Amino acid sequence: GAVYIATPPGSHLEIARKVAAAGKPAYIEKPVGRSHAEATQIAEVFSQCSIPLFTAYTSRAFERSAEVRRLLAAGAVGDRVTNITYVCHGSGLARGLQSDSIPWRLQAEHSGGGLVMDVGCHLIDRLDFFCGPLVNVSGNAANKGSPHQQVEDYVQLHAQIGASSWAAVCSEGAQVECCWDFSASESKDELVISGPGGALKMAGMSSSLPISVLDPTGKVIQEIKFEAPEHAALPLIQIVTNHLRERTIASQSTAGAGEDSGGGGGRDPGGRVGGEGEEVGTESE
Repeated sequence: GAVYIATPPGSHLEIARKVAAAGKPAYIEKPVGRSHAEATQIAEVFSQCSIPLFTAYTSRAFERSAEVRRLLAAGAVGDRVTNITYVCHGSGLARGLQSDSIPWRLQAEHSGGGLVMDVGCHLIDRLDFFCGPLVNVSGNAANKGSPHQQVEDYVQLHAQIGASSWAAVCSEGAQVECCWDFSASESKDELVISGPGGALKMAGMSSSLPISVLDPTGKVIQEIKFEAPEHAALPLIQIVTNHLRERTIASQSTAGAGEDSGGGGGRDPGGRVGGEGEEVGTESE
């Protein structure tokens, strides 16, 4: 069996240590930790024990995400990605904000920061999944319009896409500009991935809203629609479950053949769980 760690991030490290000590794989809600250092500690705990650790970036298993990768690979924006922009105004679909007291998502000791920790990490992971890792990252954060909370409500991010082996199309060197304004009264959620041959425009936080394919002049030449998944978390959980079952069967087969099964087992090459050639879920690193 495996353990699903679905508590606020401030408790993840303590629980993760107990899960790893029990020899159980873990599926952990995002963000993995409240900081880079904390997330690294959690990853190292499982790595040292050779126990799988997965992060609940559920959008990697959406039909819509697979279609973005397919479009990029097919040349919808040209032979490479050159620019990525994202703007989020409003709550970013964050849950549990309607409360008489300050919710844990807005308490740094529990969440690590403001809503960008809960919402922004999804978008950043999608960029990684589509195009590759963010490098040369800079930016700023501030509390511009939320005097009742002690965390930032506004974040700007500047970065480039780094080298990777999993990008759907060559994206290394692409410029990335993101802005989250959670205090804004109007709502906006817009991701644009551009290249020399056109662009893809879509809501960044949706599992089912349409993808617009634009030509180099910005004209919409195709709109692709999707049905909302019945249970948004289920597709990735099923992929992870299948992977763990296959891993157990392989370990039992090896042991049955009289070979050393290697104890807890190792991590997958590249730390990714895939299906039919698609990189879908990730083991945390």
